[in-house]
Amino acid sequence: TLKSTLQKHSASERIMAVNQIEATDQLNDELINTLISTLNSDESPNVRYAALQALTKFIDNASVRAELVKSLESQSDPLIQISLITILVQAEERSAIAPLKDIIEQEDTSPEVKQQAEVAIQVLT
Repeated sequence: TLKSTLQKHSASERIMAVNQIEATDQLNDELINTLISTLNSDESPNVRYAALQALTKFIDNASVRAELVKSLESQSDPLIQISLITILVQAEERSAIAPLKDIIEQEDTSPEVKQQAEVAIQVLT
């Protein structure tokens, strides 16, 4: 199954599995949850990025937006952080403001991510 592929195989195979999920028309909560889990826990930033890109297809879903806001708090890779911030701003997701402030206050956040978060807060407020 796609879910087991996402757990056991190489990064490129996991990206292909994410792409297969994204391409399917019959998306259900289990597949969305698999993408969210992949975004939050895959060891490869490339696989997490692919999962994030797949999830943007469902940005109109309030629970997906809520999960993306939660994910913002746990991501440390600057590419993923900036992508998440961009997606949440495009979705006008105001619940992202508090985690964005937290990101700015964290010492280990890269300057580019802090700048992106500051711009996002201005747009969302």
